[in-house]
Amino acid sequence: MQKNIRQSCQKGSTVISTTSSKTWPEVGEVYHLYFSVCSRSHLYVVEVDIAKSTIFIYDPNRSCSTDDQIRTELKPMTKILMILMKKINIVIDALAIEWITTTSKQSNSGDCGVYAIKYIEFLSIDRQAELVNGFHMQKLMRKLVVELYTTDCIP
Repeated sequence: MQKNIRQSCQKGSTVISTTSSKTWPEVGEVYHLYFSVCSRSHLYVVEVDIAKSTIFIYDPNRSCSTDDQIRTELKPMTKILMILMKKINIVIDALAIEWITTTSKQSNSGDCGVYAIKYIEFLSIDRQAELVNGFHMQKLMRKLVVELYTTDCIP
């Protein structure tokens, strides 16, 4: 029997979150997945909105890949996502792909990684990705270095 997407997302599981001591039901409803994709030495962010059956692309430098190239690169990932969702009785015929064009353009070709990290950070706390821009990029880079250093994280 097929479950409603929202019901499936709300139930969660008893698996402990890797970022906190909360179980998934305590974390809340999960409707979005975020991850970065590396393509041609460039990073962009993919947001999967489960309830809308849509993949949103956040790319600070759209000149690195064409829309068709990105669609081709995401095809295996969309198939895997649909198979995984089917395993938990969420059936989706297809995932639409939409490009978010309101994000700022990166001015330095090496900033895409920081943009990707900040896009995911902002989106996961319900802040607009458009707030990530080149004006604050040096400050964000320094902040990221300090965060990595203080947690003894080796990137």
